[in-house]
Amino acid sequence: MRDHNHAEPQPGARRRLAASLFSGYGGLDLAVEAVFNAETVWFSENSGPVARVFAAHWPGVPNLGDITQIDWTDVPAIDVLAGGVPCQSYPAVPEIPIEPPETALTRVFGLRMSG
Repeated sequence: MRDHNHAEPQPGARRRLAASLFSGYGGLDLAVEAVFNAETVWFSENSGPVARVFAAHWPGVPNLGDITQIDWTDVPAIDVLAGGVPCQSYPAVPEIPIEPPETALTRVFGLRMSG
């Protein structure tokens, strides 16, 4: 069902270029593409199995990999940047203590979002 709370793209309008950090399986990216009339042009996902699922849905879209290793001067410009919460902060087994949610990855995500 089409959400009529956002404007339809004008015929011939350029699609926005989108990218995501901590992309997961790409659910947020689907929403970004639909709402912003965008095309996902790169993503950053460090988990191999998850990245393979994303890549299957977006063939040919490059995975920049580990966000801490990206040379941001070489990354193509985009119009929309989205991202999930880095899940490395949350244990698969809650009884195992690990770093709090305010990890280095969350701070890197914030820096990328702020420009």
